[in-house]
Amino acid sequence: MTLSTEERPTRRARPGSPARRLASFVRAPKGIALIGLLLLAITASVVRDGSAAFATVVIAAVTAVAADWVMGWVAHDRWAFPDGGLLTGVIVGMILAPRQPWIIPALTAVVAILSKYALRTRWSNVFNPAAFGLVASALLFHSEQSWWGALPDLSPVWFLGLAAVGLYVASKVGKLPMALTFLGASLLVYTVAAFRGDAAQVAEIFRAPDIQMLLFFATIMLTDPPSSPAQARHQYLYALVVAAGSCAAFLGLNALWFLPGGLLVGNLWESCRRLARARWTRRPQQKPTRA
Repeated sequence: MTLSTEERPTRRARPGSPARRLASFVRAPKGIALIGLLLLAITASVVRDGSAAFATVVIAAVTAVAADWVMGWVAHDRWAFPDGGLLTGVIVGMILAPRQPWIIPALTAVVAILSKYALRTRWSNVFNPAAFGLVASALLFHSEQSWWGALPDLSPVWFLGLAAVGLYVASKVGKLPMALTFLGASLLVYTVAAFRGDAAQVAEIFRAPDIQMLLFFATIMLTDPPSSPAQARHQYLYALVVAAGSCAAFLGLNALWFLPGGLLVGNLWESCRRLARARWTRRPQQKPTRA
């Protein structure tokens, strides 16, 4: 007796099987962001023939995964695949300029992962690891940043591809309002600064590679779930704080790390907000006394 197609049992992955875990990761915010980043990195490497650029991603990613794996075992006494470390390493590798000594992306990735475990609250890490590593690397190791993963050297058509990938990632992780608020506030500040100050200095922000940097940062780095607010009403203020910090670093310091630096300001703001809220909710409520 043969079963019809409708009667045949369908095979499904077991709850703890690798296939089920992989499918769950792909649907998670980290998985969506990682797939978007890899698409951009592969596109930039193939179109630009950037073997050195992709090697930078590999070095940073492998180092970050190894460091996160070891630190995870030290902190929690258990082994688990460090998907967060992989995401951090890929971002670092796509921002650092290629053809630097291999030790630069490796050290940057290590510093980024160490900040994740050393600077944290009871609910999450304080700073975005990639942003912390990039700022520390620029200050300590004088590393260079090109943001090649944002496709800045390609034709304007590729800018649409970057926008599509970035906005899709921001939308899927629930942070699209924050990304758009940051972009709008930043461009408004730079426009006002161009009319009131040195227009030549500010004009570069509206051209490649800076405009691609802004879009990549707003949709990929700014939307990091652990260190950014989840509720929309908090996202707007958070985006404005990051925009203020990054604009101040660009206009006042002309710092290479103005975008990651602004993100660190926002991370600190968000951690203080969460801490203040946690302390407020733990305060004992006094019962009203009768007259």
